[in-house]
Amino acid sequence: MQARHAATFAAAALLAAAGAEAAAPAAPNGFGNIPFGASKDKALELNAGNGTLSNNPDKTATLSYSIMIAGLTFAVVQNFDIDGKATDANLTYNSREDMQACIDRLNFVLEHLNKRYGKPTVPMVTRHEDAGSTRTDLYTFQYAFANRAGIKAEAQAIYPLPPKPGAGGNAGAPAPAPAAGGGTSSCRVSLQYLPPLWIAHF
Repeated sequence: MQARHAATFAAAALLAAAGAEAAAPAAPNGFGNIPFGASKDKALELNAGNGTLSNNPDKTATLSYSIMIAGLTFAVVQNFDIDGKATDANLTYNSREDMQACIDRLNFVLEHLNKRYGKPTVPMVTRHEDAGSTRTDLYTFQYAFANRAGIKAEAQAIYPLPPKPGAGGNAGAPAPAPAAGGGTSSCRVSLQYLPPLWIAHF
């Protein structure tokens, strides 16, 4: 069952990448309205007053706000270094959707990234971890650019494992499907926009 879901995810991502143009795309200069290197003192002005700017104990700062991307609401954390300059931006979408729905969400985001930046430069990396009766699946893609800026796109799906054979009177039965809009499954889709020189190689 797990292999089928992974194959569905990989195939969808490759199909989304197939139409990308061959020319090397320009690297993103930050996320949204805030370029890499922008001053934190200008952050709210650049972002049309949207968000909350917080100074951190380590002398860095963060601007937090929400944004709609392709119909999905992402929480955005824009980071600033100790010199008050914009560095990476982290976007997160959270829901209680099941694993395949979570994969579909990331595929949808990948389609938009592929249209703009071409296919990912690093093949999909997968990780599966079991803890008790719960499994965590992690799927990660990376887009790298000539200036060593990058975008990391990732989906994390957490869901219940089926009972092990011989465990109780319901041995071998599939795990009950989570209720619509709830249940015990969770989904997180995240994007990280990394400034120039933040990735090891192009």
